Amino acid sequence: MTPAHAGATSDADMSLVFVFVDQASQHDVDLDAAHDSTTAEQKTPDVDQTTDMQSADLDTGPLVPCATKYGSVAGFKLCSEEPTQCVFYFQGGNCQDHCTKNGGTCNKAAAEVSNTCEVSHETTCATDHGDGLCFCSR
Repeated sequence: MTPAHAGATSDADMSLVFVFVDQASQHDVDLDAAHDSTTAEQKTPDVDQTTDMQSADLDTGPLVPCATKYGSVAGFKLCSEEPTQCVFYFQGGNCQDHCTKNGGTCNKAAAEVSNTCEVSHETTCATDHGDGLCFCSR
């Protein structure tokens, strides 16, 4: 090879190089596309599964009015109806029994002031009262 031709390549050599690069690039693109679709499938949950999960989480049914749920408690007087609990005045017994017998759980109990909905002081759910306030779950 002469010095003039030492760094030169023929047109045939260049086309082979370009074909090789083009084929390698296409191969890399195909592998990347396959990897991206696999990654997307692995990371993205099925739309129906997502919708079903959200529906299950949100499907708690309609809230039962507090008066319907706890109205049978002796001396029942509704003090407040909140999204997560019912607060009511009662006569006799304890909040643990009043709440559980009506399908709820006792969140808190309190003694009241003069047969009203005003809290005098908190007590335990199992404390028996002549009258008091129950804070039961909805």
